[in-house]
Amino acid sequence: IIMLSRLTGEVQWGLYGVAVRVVDVVVLAPRILATAVYPQLRKAREEGTGPTVSLMVGSTRLTLVICSALALAVWGLAPVAVGLIGGRGYGASVPALQILAWAIVLQAGCHMLVRLLFAAEREKDLLPVGLVGVACNVVLNALWIPRLGIEGAALATVVSYGLTLALYYLFAYRAGFRVPLWSSARGGGVGDGPGPAAGHGPGPAARGPATAAARRALAAPLSSRPRPAAVVGRPAGSGRWDPRRRGGRRAAAAA
Repeated sequence: IIMLSRLTGEVQWGLYGVAVRVVDVVVLAPRILATAVYPQLRKAREEGTGPTVSLMVGSTRLTLVICSALALAVWGLAPVAVGLIGGRGYGASVPALQILAWAIVLQAGCHMLVRLLFAAEREKDLLPVGLVGVACNVVLNALWIPRLGIEGAALATVVSYGLTLALYYLFAYRAGFRVPLWSSARGGGVGDGPGPAAGHGPGPAARGPATAAARRALAAPLSSRPRPAAVVGRPAGSGRWDPRRRGGRRAAAAA
């Protein structure tokens, strides 16, 4: 916003400020979700990497679904939101808000990965990511604001958040947490993929022999399955029922 006011003037700064205010309100949702899951991440971290990644996948999936719905709502209702916050004279803020709406989804992933790094006691990784994100935003603003105005500032923000999300994922990966963000987004689970990885369950390659053996056992004909040597109340090799093995009451009643 500071660069926007310097490069374009107070009018563009005011228009962009309305769009930012809308997004700042909506972004409270992923912040609350990430904060709520943080104690559970700490607890899962004490149990090992696997439970932590499993919890992270489920939490990220829920957060991405909610924030994707919110982003679509902001994109579709941008004129209404701008009118409620800024008034009729701020209609030029709508395109910038529609671009910034997709930053909501990116911030959701960032908040979840930040909580994961906190749970892993990797706070030192946050500083370089933040510095790179700010530098990227400054450079892109300097390039795009003179050409595109507030839409350029919105694009610079979205790209910066995308880069920040990628760096957070990289640092989490280096810390031993291979969180399958793509599996989270499409509804997959821990253990998807060609094989086991750090923090994942066994992949299909590891589960294959056991699964194949179970399928062969179920598919085998009944005649080929082993039979027990004796059944209670029936001698082995005999096809007749012997009531004496169950007590003499039934035999006496029949007599």
